[in-house]
Amino acid sequence: MARSGRTPWSSSVGLTKQYADADRPLPSELKSALDVGLSPIDALPSLCRSVTTHSLDSASNPDYSTLDTKKCTVPDYLADDLEVKFSSEFARFKLAPDSTDPQEGPDPGVATPKTVRDWVLSVLKEHERDGRIVSVDAWAEQLVVEMATSPAGRVNASIPCDVIEDFNQFAAQVRQIG
Repeated sequence: MARSGRTPWSSSVGLTKQYADADRPLPSELKSALDVGLSPIDALPSLCRSVTTHSLDSASNPDYSTLDTKKCTVPDYLADDLEVKFSSEFARFKLAPDSTDPQEGPDPGVATPKTVRDWVLSVLKEHERDGRIVSVDAWAEQLVVEMATSPAGRVNASIPCDVIEDFNQFAAQVRQIG
């Protein structure tokens, strides 16, 4: 991780400062830009915070439910990663239902909903170790992997994804005590 604490998907590589140091934006100006869906560049230069332009509700009030772009890009990245890894992990495999005997595993070259579920969990754990998502174990029970009834040869999965929160705000109370 970079010294500034930025994550790999918010690095400042390739950004150029667009103003003189005397004209650097004030924190209130950065916040105003974020409130209207702009991703301002701060004085380092680095991206202050990547936000989506869809951050206003129907009444044009700030809507923070999907403000950070990573709430969209991390699940998309995870889906792309699963797609790429799936094609190499299960190439030329056959599909079979889970065995009714808990002691019996599938034959080599045979995938079952349980083996696919275990594989998905391992990929989720990789993304958790890389700091993209959190709480995989807490959400594991919500991971559903089952054979599709149509078309034949397909497994459907519903994969929970808890994107790690950025530390964007700090509130403090300073009290005079003497």
